[in-house]
Amino acid sequence: MAQRETTAAAKAATSLEKALILSDLRAQYPQLPWTQLVPRILARWAKGAGEAASAEEEQAEKLLTASLERYGRTLAPAAPVPAVAVPALDEVPFERRRMVAFAHAVLDGNSAAYDEAVTAGAIAPDDDRVAVIKWPTREQEYDGVAVLVRRLMASDESFVPQDFYLAVADEATAQAVQDALYHHRLESTVALETDPLSGDPRTPTAAMEAVTRLTLAADPDDLLAWRVWCALGQRGLATRPWLAFLAWVEENELSYGEALSLLTEAADEPFESATAVADALAQGRAFAAAATQLRGLSLLRACNPGGDRVFARLAGRVESDATPQELLERVEASARRQRFEDIPSAVRVGSLGQLPGLAPRIVIVVGAVEGAWPRAGALDASVPEHRREALIAQDRRRFAAALAEPRERVIVSLFSEMPEDEVRQSGCAVARVTPRNGVPMARLKPTRFIAEAQNAAPGTQSAEQFVR
Repeated sequence: MAQRETTAAAKAATSLEKALILSDLRAQYPQLPWTQLVPRILARWAKGAGEAASAEEEQAEKLLTASLERYGRTLAPAAPVPAVAVPALDEVPFERRRMVAFAHAVLDGNSAAYDEAVTAGAIAPDDDRVAVIKWPTREQEYDGVAVLVRRLMASDESFVPQDFYLAVADEATAQAVQDALYHHRLESTVALETDPLSGDPRTPTAAMEAVTRLTLAADPDDLLAWRVWCALGQRGLATRPWLAFLAWVEENELSYGEALSLLTEAADEPFESATAVADALAQGRAFAAAATQLRGLSLLRACNPGGDRVFARLAGRVESDATPQELLERVEASARRQRFEDIPSAVRVGSLGQLPGLAPRIVIVVGAVEGAWPRAGALDASVPEHRREALIAQDRRRFAAALAEPRERVIVSLFSEMPEDEVRQSGCAVARVTPRNGVPMARLKPTRFIAEAQNAAPGTQSAEQFVR
């Protein structure tokens, strides 16, 4: 087998790279149930040698190992989900009990324990430390939440921005909330559990494109970077042409570097769809040749011409002489290590999983609709039922823990509708569609966790009136 000519040690594949490797393997070996086999393989790798495997697993493991070796990558098992817990009512001060009781009702899916606590006088049911508010649209919610933070800070001079935690479901929401906070002159710091460079390469994010450019500049011989480059924006991920390219390399006993050069210079198509691969490679090689010589901010601008904020956040403060290799190492490390900067003057915007242990004074859960909590994958009928149930249970625990985490107040915020053509991308669940000024508007479902909490959930208020 031809080997990639680099002496660099194998590095961990990003979530995007892993997805493409598995996509190609599924196309080559559709008879194997990769979705079930890969987690088992990674679990055995984590435990070390000695655990028995089925013949099917062994076959899949050999194919996966060969693909990783070809690309100079390794795979790591998914990080364990941190344990979250909701304290008992008698473990918290009276002023926090209303929030904690709401959290327990979310966990239990009913308000039986809450009702008993109210009867016993252990909870004040009209305590305003818990609120559910609804905005007309997503954009109004983002702006309104920023206004709400401003108003709450003005109501108590002891507040600093770091006292607020805005819980969001994904990178897109985090960025939108950051924009709204910036508009209202509020700093923010972001930490999410999800890989900020993940996503669907058929509709790539600006950050995904930027890191691919940077990877090519850092190592023009990185075969997997070329695989990603060819897949970006391609409806079929360029799977068939790429696999034909790999077969041509093997058949002619070429090194990958030789193959990349020969293909961009070839007058005829040496394999099916070679022109499509050659065109993509020619564009990438031209960029890499120029970007390899760049340093610092010039390199950053070349890789991120649109100034994408996600990529800029991962890059951080760039030294004037930073090489492509140094910048790539920083971006990849930032993507793996999602944590908040300790800045008292910055509002913290993050996922539910980053919240436990922080104990902010106020938590605002943003975008509390079906498709965010629980996540869209839990609503997808194509996902096995046991997997959907596991996702709902995981999101329920995290949602409940978020309600119990603040020291003073929790506000659950949601919005009512969005244009129908935006629903598919958002993953939100739709209750109904009605026209508004000629535009079909999808009415969204609030997160089920509110209704299931029964009496423990406060009544939903108009967000505009609440902010006033």
